[in-house]
Amino acid sequence: EEGGEVATLRIKTPGGDRVLELRLPYTATVGDVHERVEEHMGDGKRRKIKSSFPVREYGDDAVTLQEAGLTPNALLLLVDA
Repeated sequence: EEGGEVATLRIKTPGGDRVLELRLPYTATVGDVHERVEEHMGDGKRRKIKSSFPVREYGDDAVTLQEAGLTPNALLLLVDA
């Protein structure tokens, strides 16, 4: 296991008006990202998390950021489900 490496994720909200910046360990999961996003958005809705290029949806909560290719940093989009 890599000790202490941190990924920086910049996540655009659906309206594009805000960008959330999350710093999470490489071993954090996509599920952890969903939890943080829901906390920030504050409305209890689960949204899709996607990358714009290549277009990909991150829906498997068990996958780590490293396994998903979201390290060391990534720009993601939130899409209303």
